[in-house]
Amino acid sequence: MKYKLTEMTSNHKLTSGEKLKLVSATTSSWITCSKHCPMHSKCYAKRGHQALHAKKVTEGSRGYDLDKLLKEISELRPNSLLRLNVSGDLPSVTYKNDERKISTDALTKLLIATQDARAKAFTYTHLHSDPKHKEYNLAVVKEWSTENFVINVSAENSRTAAKLYFNGHDVALTNTKLFNFAVDQEINQGRKATLTTKEGTVELFPCPHSYKESNCNQCRECSKHNRENIVVFKET
Repeated sequence: MKYKLTEMTSNHKLTSGEKLKLVSATTSSWITCSKHCPMHSKCYAKRGHQALHAKKVTEGSRGYDLDKLLKEISELRPNSLLRLNVSGDLPSVTYKNDERKISTDALTKLLIATQDARAKAFTYTHLHSDPKHKEYNLAVVKEWSTENFVINVSAENSRTAAKLYFNGHDVALTNTKLFNFAVDQEINQGRKATLTTKEGTVELFPCPHSYKESNCNQCRECSKHNRENIVVFKET
């Protein structure tokens, strides 16, 4: 199992291609993902330069074990923005089968490493897609996600996204139709789009990288804990 930290990443979504001293990213082996993830075969990170990088990490020709990753994270410059798992997902207890049960031991170590660095870390997870460990994984995410260590729960339909949001999670929704609606409301109507379900009404925040010149470092919405919106992406 290999991981790789890229300090001063030039990932276009994170920095618009600039190498910034205070922006870093990690890549985890693809084996960390759940095969039940709805985006398993069409993840944006399975294309382009990131796909090649992740392939080498997964095959073991690039990267290192978790202990070295933790050391490198702990030594990041203070106030760094750290995007965890540009490819891959949160660490699981075992990879001997297709089940993905989050390892609270490894997650705690990641949290402590980011705190030692005084970094602002954020990531996304689809491990709630695992049918056997869904509720366990969601409970772990809710307990471990905190200020400066934000774990966004990923969803692909509005009903699931709203349910997760009103259950106390920070949520990232990939839905092109809702993304376009949110952008139209903002640009043409001058107001924030909202999503209303039986759980309630929540504001939609369209990822600005996808419709105007912006990046994660400038926006940082996904790194905000307990935010009052659902971040919406269009499928790429």
